[in-house]
Amino acid sequence: ENKQILLEKAKMETNLENKELIILFDLDGTLAESDGLHQDVFRELLEPFGITVDKDYFKKYIHGGVNDVIFKNMLPQLSDEKRTQMADNKEADFRRCCAEKGLPQVPGAIDFLQWLSEGPQDLQSNLNSQSPRKKFIRCACVTNAPRANAEAMIAALGIGQYFEALIIGEECARGKPHPDPYLEGAKALGVGMDQVIIFEDSKTGVQAALAAEARAVVGVTTSLTPDNLVALGASYTIEDYTGEDLKSIVLSHQSSVAPVSS
Repeated sequence: ENKQILLEKAKMETNLENKELIILFDLDGTLAESDGLHQDVFRELLEPFGITVDKDYFKKYIHGGVNDVIFKNMLPQLSDEKRTQMADNKEADFRRCCAEKGLPQVPGAIDFLQWLSEGPQDLQSNLNSQSPRKKFIRCACVTNAPRANAEAMIAALGIGQYFEALIIGEECARGKPHPDPYLEGAKALGVGMDQVIIFEDSKTGVQAALAAEARAVVGVTTSLTPDNLVALGASYTIEDYTGEDLKSIVLSHQSSVAPVSS
């Protein structure tokens, strides 16, 4: 199916009464400072093939991609079976390093997820603690990482409770840079893409967000510069999640999507 058909299908399957702002987060490099671990594992794996994985190589050929494409491009001389085995070994090594060395968050990410769950202080103070309530802004995680890796990273950061869905790129018809994973994320939460803000750090991720026609794209500068991200099409850029201006951006979009009735 082409992009336009996918977009139209997503719109048709959306509950049009459900007007609320939703945030979809990438994981690697967006919430988790994981690029260094990935780079180390790829370096050890590819060194016997005469490939030097430095920061520039990682950014150009690996960052944000799905394994079948990455390994096919890097090692076309190998059989599909051998490339699959190498990819599986790489991911197992990554999970081992993650468990042994720990996984840092992008600064402020967990506090920001908590804020999205609870809402601003004035809203918190007016809540009736006896009444069940939905989250202030619902979120999902959309990643090109294999499911085992994504679940391991989410567990390591302790952020699973903030996501209502986990969408895996390689489980979709097409992974990023195609729009499919983000369209699936919006569908899982029952909204249209005009209600979705996407947080991304990679070229492929921003391309996927734009192809999905998200309301806005926030670029996280863990690997690309602000100028790079804006040139790719990001609406905003942030260094991390500690700035108050980020909350202002979210509140502005929320009031536009779902105005408070008087």
